[in-house]
Amino acid sequence: GERPASIVYQDERCTAFMDIRPVNPGHMLVIPNYHADNMTELDENTAGHMFQVGKRLDQALRDSGLKCEGVNLFLADGRSAGQEVMHTHLHVLPRYQGDGFGFRFGPSYMRSATRSELDAISQKVHSAMKIETRPNESSTEPQHPNVHQQIRRRVTPELYQRIRREWMAHSIAEDRRDIPGLMATLAEDCAYVMPQFGQVWRGHEGATRFYTELLTAFPDIHFDLQNIVIGPQGVCEEAHVTGTHKNRWLDQPATGERVEFDVIIFFPWNAEREKFAGERVYTFFPPDT
Repeated sequence: GERPASIVYQDERCTAFMDIRPVNPGHMLVIPNYHADNMTELDENTAGHMFQVGKRLDQALRDSGLKCEGVNLFLADGRSAGQEVMHTHLHVLPRYQGDGFGFRFGPSYMRSATRSELDAISQKVHSAMKIETRPNESSTEPQHPNVHQQIRRRVTPELYQRIRREWMAHSIAEDRRDIPGLMATLAEDCAYVMPQFGQVWRGHEGATRFYTELLTAFPDIHFDLQNIVIGPQGVCEEAHVTGTHKNRWLDQPATGERVEFDVIIFFPWNAEREKFAGERVYTFFPPDT
């Protein structure tokens, strides 16, 4: 909605703000940025991210100076579970002895269940779980968030400017052959991928090797930007590349000749680290090359 809120934290997946009816000072809510009545309607990445943010807020409460001897992370999923507002939300609730808040337990709580009862219930729940087929873990390419999650990412002026500044810093560092400057714009677990060649360089070490090899192969390489799109998912650019092939590149021996080709590069945005998650590079050579 558009109601005023005292926002503590916000990214492209979720928002955390102060509860207007706090149980204790510091009581916060973490909500997804797209509507979901309950937890089952969330994609798994967003659901997990909400609890990651809750964990960080837990620590922040303990460090804030507010009265906080413990923290409850509480999510009421459905009206019978105590959910009053039908937009799923995670309570992050500071607690201390004598604060008056608590849970009531039914009369059967003190009875210990038998092992056979527990096994039978466990089997029912296990059978009802929808086990998703996981991507091939042996794939050379890093796994990516699903497309629906990327589409749901919210763009704000602040996020747009943040991504734009980081791309400009990356481009300036590239023009200056400043590899430490390039690494400063990349998440530590970044990946550089050239799908057409089946090549992947992982992490800062891999990205450093990618740039070192590229700049050694084409010392005078120049990217002439043709088009660019900036959004909450990252940056996509089209450029015309020129350079002299003076050393081996992608198992291709040096020719000493001037080369020209086009590239489309996608810089996926890592919202948690506020850095780029690497690059996906697609090359297009003239037909007679």
